[in-house]
Amino acid sequence: MATVREHYDTSAKALNAQRHWDLGSKVDSVIVRIWGKVSHCLEENAKYWSFYFPERAEIGCIYYLLSQPHVSDGVISHDEPEQEIGFAHTPERQTLSSFIFTRRVYIYFDKYLSDLEINQIHEIGQHYNFNIKIRDRNYMDKCSELEKPLAFIS
Repeated sequence: MATVREHYDTSAKALNAQRHWDLGSKVDSVIVRIWGKVSHCLEENAKYWSFYFPERAEIGCIYYLLSQPHVSDGVISHDEPEQEIGFAHTPERQTLSSFIFTRRVYIYFDKYLSDLEINQIHEIGQHYNFNIKIRDRNYMDKCSELEKPLAFIS
């Protein structure tokens, strides 16, 4: 069975730009590393965000990240230089700024979220006009149930 982190790392079938944020509390000085990536889908001319939150991250980390202007604009950073991207096996290229941000955000949270936490995350997303999809350990369990073995060894 794939972990939440493995699913975050491998599920996007797109060209990805990734970065991290080290978030912490001034009270207990616990630092949590949150990973985020913008996935650029060339054929669809679309882009979307995915974030990975480790088990000890708080829901407030989601609120903080979704409130950032560059996240709302669908870019890794406003300082990012204009680039052309494409697949190595084709001559087609597109500039990063030409992709349309879908406002879809995948939240990969490496724990079992309660219904209350799931509702809170959706409310945060609605507040910032994002279309949130949550992938937590419950989601991974369901994926595992539906998985078909790649091979049968007798």
